[in-house]
Amino acid sequence: MKKSLFLGFLALVLLLFFPYSASAASVWGDVNGDRRFSAADAVMVLQYATGRDVAVTAIADADNDGEVTASDVVLLLRGLIKPTLKVEGFALDFDADTDYYLCSPEDFTACSILKYTGFARCTVQVEQYAGYCPYQKEPYVLGEPLQLGHGRARITVTGTLPDGTQKEYLIALADPNPEGYACIMAQVTENTAMRTIGHPGAKVLARFKKGEKVYYLKTEGSWCRVEQLNTGTVGYIHQSCLQWGWQETEMPASYAESIGKLQAKHPNWHFTFVDVEMTLEEALNRYGADKAHYIDPLNYLTETRIFAMLDVSRCRFEAWTEVGIAAIWNRTSAVSKADAVSYFTAAAQSLNVNPYYLTCRAALESGYGTSKFAKGTVRGYEGYYNFYGIRCYDRNPTVGAAYAKERNWDSLLRSIAEGGNWVKNQYIDQGAVTPYFFRFAGFQQKEYMTDATAPVQEAALLRRAYANSAATVYFVIPVYRS
Repeated sequence: MKKSLFLGFLALVLLLFFPYSASAASVWGDVNGDRRFSAADAVMVLQYATGRDVAVTAIADADNDGEVTASDVVLLLRGLIKPTLKVEGFALDFDADTDYYLCSPEDFTACSILKYTGFARCTVQVEQYAGYCPYQKEPYVLGEPLQLGHGRARITVTGTLPDGTQKEYLIALADPNPEGYACIMAQVTENTAMRTIGHPGAKVLARFKKGEKVYYLKTEGSWCRVEQLNTGTVGYIHQSCLQWGWQETEMPASYAESIGKLQAKHPNWHFTFVDVEMTLEEALNRYGADKAHYIDPLNYLTETRIFAMLDVSRCRFEAWTEVGIAAIWNRTSAVSKADAVSYFTAAAQSLNVNPYYLTCRAALESGYGTSKFAKGTVRGYEGYYNFYGIRCYDRNPTVGAAYAKERNWDSLLRSIAEGGNWVKNQYIDQGAVTPYFFRFAGFQQKEYMTDATAPVQEAALLRRAYANSAATVYFVIPVYRS
């Protein structure tokens, strides 16, 4: 009997640590010698392996195939043996029932996934983003350094059970260096090539025509490390062929009186003026003359509306408070004020983005968490959340819910943080550094929303958050050409 029990336990060990060495059915045996595999055999092995009292009635036909087999025991073991994950370089309170984590390492070079134990085979994938496309997306060997560069990193740990089902855990690592988030949209100023290294004779990775856009990552000597849009290909372009960011210009005389009054009342407010490379007439032709009031920057140079020009790309956490977030999320919904403060603060710290802006964008798009997308109640997509209205079209409302499911936004925090990552990468990093630019005159000439009044609505919420604040605030004011 002891020998049989030992063999049964050995089979369990094999299944646990070498799940692909044999099928689930073949490793379970006749432990009690009655010449058949039954619930009694499973009970004896489970009791020996776990040190727990397991009743025969606990072994049920879990997979509904009409009999108790090894696959039923596999299902039971999932509840008895919880996976564990050991990491180094960052704090992680791992719980097998929680699939999403936001972590803040102090040093990227010290980060690694040391060990995974559990009733599954483990694979780890590392993605690190410069802009929206990953410039690193490689399989990872447990115990090795993660070899992180700059920017936010996403570590996906996938456990594959013997029956083929998978459990995925996503760990988002914030870059400890704020400069690592500086993915700036740049414009190619003349026909040129992107090369593998910063040398004129290096292999050509891609060719660009004058006016095309790339992500500027950093300068190395006389060459710039850049990322190609859409493909994520990273290479080098000579710095003489690039121009990045909005180009500053002089303040128009028509702005002077209003700006002067704001500056006198708020000496901690700083204003930058940028050339949007079009005339006001061209903007009216593009967006519609009926939106003239909301297009003309002169109509935003007031105490409240100026916050439509708030530079949301600037990240100074000492300038923000929980009171400010609560002032924006001031309505009762499925997301309480306390939860909103917690979620948007955590998301902003992970993304290095203004939490006030994330909060007001989500508040307006989700109706303060009351929309069916934010509540995760879209029929057929229950349990998946979309707070920023991403791909939520009036003509086909299920598209936004399907996208949330595709991205596995299965919790409020994950939807707020990863949806915020989409907002940052698709708009803020591409030149939409103010609420105004989300709707008009965007660097990529794409609008986040159709509502022309959105910048005004956001300005009112942001002004509420900054009420009585002595923090330094930066504004970027568009200037249309004559």
